[in-house]
Amino acid sequence: KIIQKKIFQINNDHLNLRLLLTKIQEEQNKLTEIQNLSTSNSTEVKALRRNLNRSLTEIIRRISIAIATFTFTLMGLSFGASISRHQSSRLFFLIGLAAFYLVSYFVAKSIEYQLIASFILYLAPHGIIIFFSTRNWLKLSKGIE
Repeated sequence: KIIQKKIFQINNDHLNLRLLLTKIQEEQNKLTEIQNLSTSNSTEVKALRRNLNRSLTEIIRRISIAIATFTFTLMGLSFGASISRHQSSRLFFLIGLAAFYLVSYFVAKSIEYQLIASFILYLAPHGIIIFFSTRNWLKLSKGIE
């Protein structure tokens, strides 16, 4: 029975961007088609919206991963440069920022069907990291530690 039930589903993680955009377009077309019908089933509409949100969240996740390379590089440059000989607590702050990004990434991955919440959780840590890194870099460039 296990061998006979071969149901393969292609997850959004496995699609390239072109196929993912095509899937989003198809889901939007299905959603508008079902909403135009007067006998639309609310559970079917909810399922289509949920699938559409998952696909849109996948694009946001990919953007977040692409931005992460730049934000972590900026964070490394900013907090890696030091002007004093004594250690400070910047290392713990740096680890805290990286852990904050990872926690928010995995929380957003777990709620991928909620578009707005996952959008905030994927992209807000980048803004926070950029803010603190830029602030630290400007203080270092002025000679303030």
